[in-house]
Amino acid sequence: ISEAGYHHMGGTKMGTNNRNGVVDKNLKIFGIKNMYVAGSSVFPTGGHANPTLTIVQLSKRLAKNISSFYKI
Repeated sequence: ISEAGYHHMGGTKMGTNNRNGVVDKNLKIFGIKNMYVAGSSVFPTGGHANPTLTIVQLSKRLAKNISSFYKI
């Protein structure tokens, strides 16, 4: 029995186009306007390390990208 825990990843994989992924490098879903995904489901591969800090960084990058569209 593993005590390490599991981190569910993949499912909405990041890719360069809709043939090899669901979202682009900016986390926008291919073919859908204004719909983004932030989380470990966009990881193209998984590793052994906890994904939390990577998810935080992706979320911060997405927030900066979206906020650039609006003057707040």
